[in-house]
Amino acid sequence: MAKWTNSTADPAGPIQVKKFNRAWSELTREENMFVELRGTKGVNEYSSVLWVMCGKSERTDVEEVKNRLGEQYAWTVSRANHKDIIAGIEFELVDIKKNRPVKDERTTPDEDAARNAEYARLEAERKAKEAARNDLFVRLYGDGSTRTVEPGYMAVTATLCYDGSDYMSDYFNTHAHLSEPFVLMVVPKGAETERIARAALSCYPIFNGIDFVWKTEKYSMGHGNYLTSKAFELPEELKGLKKAYAGGEVTHGHWEIEFKRAYSQPETMPAFKLA
Repeated sequence: MAKWTNSTADPAGPIQVKKFNRAWSELTREENMFVELRGTKGVNEYSSVLWVMCGKSERTDVEEVKNRLGEQYAWTVSRANHKDIIAGIEFELVDIKKNRPVKDERTTPDEDAARNAEYARLEAERKAKEAARNDLFVRLYGDGSTRTVEPGYMAVTATLCYDGSDYMSDYFNTHAHLSEPFVLMVVPKGAETERIARAALSCYPIFNGIDFVWKTEKYSMGHGNYLTSKAFELPEELKGLKKAYAGGEVTHGHWEIEFKRAYSQPETMPAFKLA
């Protein structure tokens, strides 16, 4: 396609060139415009005018109009013809906008019903797996009861975690949960101290011989005050319940002893077993 030039015999002024460029740009922009239909047919249909972000539109009518206008005026803009060119562009744009390509993404009520049914099936399957996994942790570490933490109190909890970080891609998640929190002790709300956390640990023989380190991360994006154990190999029935961010099954975990506060509403959590 040839390019427009300004006439040497009767040149268009800067303002006239600016008006022409604006009209020509609007025509050019239409090469990548299309209409997308969305929603459910006969229920909530709607349309949007969108821009082709990747790739190139297969639309040819805009290029044909551009060539026709260019040849009509010998690809030359002048003071005398710039208004006629702009009027010609505006005239052509009426039909061009009416004939924008249409991408029909609408669904039928039957398709919606099938999709919703599939979503419900997958969600039920996910919840069943999650419930089975929680039941497994309760069987291994819970006593079968729950503890309710009332407002004004806080729980010292134990959560089995794993390091889900992938240091090659700068993804850090050292506190990824394997289990839900288990209540070790409930105390009046107050300072979250190492002394209270270790006092709760001392009541449970399962933690005997496990080294814990006290961490204080009371800053933005920090994890708060907590005890963390060294990583250990998980029991066989817990291996492979989670996939690491970088791929592969999770086979090692660590305990984190934290503080959970009840504010305006009571909080109920499973209780840790004594033996």
